[in-house]
Amino acid sequence: MEYGTLRLGMTKAQAVAIGLLGPFDDSFCSQAFLRDAPAGWGRVYASPERGLSAIEAWSTLDTAEGLHKGERAGDAAAAGR
Repeated sequence: MEYGTLRLGMTKAQAVAIGLLGPFDDSFCSQAFLRDAPAGWGRVYASPERGLSAIEAWSTLDTAEGLHKGERAGDAAAAGR
């Protein structure tokens, strides 16, 4: 998965350097928020071993292929996505 130039597996330092994230909070589990996400959404999680491990989606976010949250796999396949 990717969001702009953010990619799963990149290090926190690489992710921060892109400029799409706010600061990481390491108080419980390492997470930051995407700067342009709706308030309370767009968390990005990182682990020391795997780098970025999750990019949270929200209802108005589509993938580069046009998929969106809640779309069924069968509908996506039928549409050629």
